[in-house]
Amino acid sequence: MGSIRVRWGVLGTVLALVSGTAQAGLKVGLVLDRGGKDDKSFNQAAYQGSLRAQKELGIELKTVESTDTNSFEPLLRTFAQHGYDLIIGVDSNQDWIKPGFVLTSMLKRVDVAVFETIKATQGGGFASGTARYGLANEGVDYSLDDFNRKLLAADVLTKVDDLKKQIIAGKIHVPDYYKRNAKN
Repeated sequence: MGSIRVRWGVLGTVLALVSGTAQAGLKVGLVLDRGGKDDKSFNQAAYQGSLRAQKELGIELKTVESTDTNSFEPLLRTFAQHGYDLIIGVDSNQDWIKPGFVLTSMLKRVDVAVFETIKATQGGGFASGTARYGLANEGVDYSLDDFNRKLLAADVLTKVDDLKKQIIAGKIHVPDYYKRNAKN
């Protein structure tokens, strides 16, 4: 699962940078899941990436944490109503909630993990232990659908897909979250 965590943060950062939306003065709203900004998972990766963008790119950042599943939509809508340029939701694909405002959602492709586990079990090749799913085995990705397609130019999508290929090929090194944070 560590691969999912690291690549989620990298893919989100790459998408924002190549899309040209990460500009000084950009107002970014970050809606975290219930685990909070220090959950050592997706929330933390998104929060750290946002802080980095704030420091290095000069964005204006506001972070809120949802208290339950029902609070996600109102929090996203509030950011949109207050004129935020980019809204990032950490949990599931949320671009349908406020079409045209949520650039994209990072997807944890649990469906892939479930399918591959069932397939391995059926074929007699299931092995217990930890399975890591990242870009190479389609364990993570970003959403692209009718709700956000107009926000992402074709050249941006081409660049992101090229960067994904470079990560998979090992040309771009992505630090291992667990090795880097082993002392925590």
